[in-house]
Amino acid sequence: MLVFIWGPTSSGKSTIAKELVSVANSCIIAQDDFYYTDDARFSLIGEYQNWDAQNVFNYAALDQYISESLEQFTLVVVEGMCFPAHTIHRPDVSVKLTAPLATLQKRRFARDSWIAANTGYWAVCAAPFVAEVDALVGPPGTVVVDATGSVDAVLGHVYRLMGPAMSASV
Repeated sequence: MLVFIWGPTSSGKSTIAKELVSVANSCIIAQDDFYYTDDARFSLIGEYQNWDAQNVFNYAALDQYISESLEQFTLVVVEGMCFPAHTIHRPDVSVKLTAPLATLQKRRFARDSWIAANTGYWAVCAAPFVAEVDALVGPPGTVVVDATGSVDAVLGHVYRLMGPAMSASV
């Protein structure tokens, strides 16, 4: 089973993905592991190198890794900001997490001291990318889930989408 958990920064993607792979023979693939290492791909916006953009990820390598993982694991959970618009894979379940911009900013500042200290980055790079990700539709059948509730509430939505057989084994 291939599950996409995606949405803007700090919407809870990694937290939900970690909970989902508590079943045997499962894995997480994080889009963040597929940033290009070539600095030339990262645009400068003012004084900031922009890490919050669609063009900074190696989608070919991500697709390759998804293909290899599907051969090895029963459940593959891919989490990230914008990969559904760029991957060749079609998931069994696609969940887009959303939350108000103020909530996302509060979460991002809480977990990333550099962003909190450099609030200009949030304003010129991260916040505009949140709007860009919010506008993405995702693969057919994508379900949008409000991520402002508890982790258990969000997981409940995802488990229902995955079906009784998978949720019983989780």
